[in-house]
Amino acid sequence: MTLSLLLEAGSSGVKIVSGCRYRLTPSLSRAILVPAMDNRLLILYFVLGGAVVASITYFGSRGQGLIAAIVSMLPTVSLVTLVSIYHTGGAEPAISYFRGMLIVLPVWILYVVSQILLLPRLGLVPSLAIGITVYLVGVFAITRFVH
Repeated sequence: MTLSLLLEAGSSGVKIVSGCRYRLTPSLSRAILVPAMDNRLLILYFVLGGAVVASITYFGSRGQGLIAAIVSMLPTVSLVTLVSIYHTGGAEPAISYFRGMLIVLPVWILYVVSQILLLPRLGLVPSLAIGITVYLVGVFAITRFVH
């Protein structure tokens, strides 16, 4: 689909054109096409995420940690996210999402290892606080390095 947009000098903001939002940059050097998001999909994402969390909690609380881990690592959330990103932005943003996942994977592994080591020694709240802090500091460091 080809859409034309007339940019007026000094204009900025967002305009809706044929179901897509065009964000006009203040410099008027370019207009960025951002396809409109179908808000009904947010309900699907919410239900799917809730079902995954409920399943993980169910199996984990019954001592079936391996099954809970398998459910948590199923690519259901990333699959829905991929479809959503691809549908609204195309292949490049979807590839960027997966590259980002790979970039933060080592930090996520540090978070998981910190929980394995600290949870039995410190309890839930302190181990989560330390683990999340490690994760956030690691992600901040990686994003500063990558960008």
